[in-house]
Amino acid sequence: MIRIEIRRSGKWTDDAADEFEYLSKCAQWKELQAVVVDYKQVGGDSGGCGGGLVPVVELVDSSAGEDLNIGRELIRLGHAREARIVTKEDGGDD
Repeated sequence: MIRIEIRRSGKWTDDAADEFEYLSKCAQWKELQAVVVDYKQVGGDSGGCGGGLVPVVELVDSSAGEDLNIGRELIRLGHAREARIVTKEDGGDD
């Protein structure tokens, strides 16, 4: 399981967004797999969700015969980094 986060400055770069669009086949109506790897508890006003559990997913493209994990590819290309997963034992909410 891998979680990714923004590599720099708290905002995705235009290049990173372009690469994500390319890798995820945005607007091409191609299938990707969204593998649910966890659920995260969110607060009351998180993007209009009203709080509750939100799935944490990995996006995988299997169209070329081999699975391509989009998060891992963004890390390999230098657009993202692996996020540290904080567990309850570490004092976090996960």
